[in-house]
Amino acid sequence: DPSPITKDWFKSNAQDAKALRSNPNYKLFHYGAGGADETITLREYNWDQITIYHYPNRILDTSNCTSTGRCRYKMFPTQKTHELPVRSVESLMKELGHDHIDILKLDIEGSEYRVLESLIQSGLCRQVDQIVLEWHHYDFDLRYGASSIPMLNVMVRLLQEQCGLSQFWIHDPSGWPTNEKIY
Repeated sequence: DPSPITKDWFKSNAQDAKALRSNPNYKLFHYGAGGADETITLREYNWDQITIYHYPNRILDTSNCTSTGRCRYKMFPTQKTHELPVRSVESLMKELGHDHIDILKLDIEGSEYRVLESLIQSGLCRQVDQIVLEWHHYDFDLRYGASSIPMLNVMVRLLQEQCGLSQFWIHDPSGWPTNEKIY
């Protein structure tokens, strides 16, 4: 986890951070999983997590319009950015001396698409038995339910056809779309 928030927490006196530091089976790497070995720009959420998502600085405020229909903008603070290192799964496996992955868990705030694309293109996905994945997206097609999102459908199909992996659980679609009016 390359996030400065995680780095600070890991060095802190928090009980769980101390426990992890003293566990010989736990290693925290200060780089993230990515589609390649590179540096990427990540942005902070308002709850001190980081993501690839870039939220707008302004949104049309339809509740604040003139009689001629001209609306003002609602302004939001610019997200703080971080230039952080990421590594490909292939590179990480070589570094750690692994030739197989039993379970690959991805909850990487939007970067899962580049990681999966890299795994599929390289064929490395065939060396992974199971992927536990949290999708991060905003491209909903509510006509067919939030779980019917074209880019996810393509990724799921590629994971099935190219990697031999099958999807076996789908989140209840009523839980995904945000209820925040600003989006």
